[in-house]
Amino acid sequence: ATGLTGLGYRQTEPAEGFGRGQAKKHLDAVEGALKRGADVPFGVSEPAHWMLLTAARRTDGAREFLVSDPDGGRTAWVKEKDFISGTFGDKQFHLSRPDERPYVDCFFLPKG
Repeated sequence: ATGLTGLGYRQTEPAEGFGRGQAKKHLDAVEGALKRGADVPFGVSEPAHWMLLTAARRTDGAREFLVSDPDGGRTAWVKEKDFISGTFGDKQFHLSRPDERPYVDCFFLPKG
């Protein structure tokens, strides 16, 4: 992403990705990066997939993230609870097969 954005990125720990539901602890840092104008690439497991966060907002007190799937050509606002649980992967982006349950497993945050 550095060549496209001009920003250096660092992957969240652990390098092999975090477990289901663990995206929550990174969302304040993700929101901060988005508000500073940096897009945030992220990985999904079940299925293995890359997506992009480009904005954050609050609607009726609930946080939402603008998620883009460059491969599928779709973009949608996703409620924080659906992002944490991974249900957005099926409900809004139709990513998985019947035996898969998508979840976010890493973020790439801007360095500095």
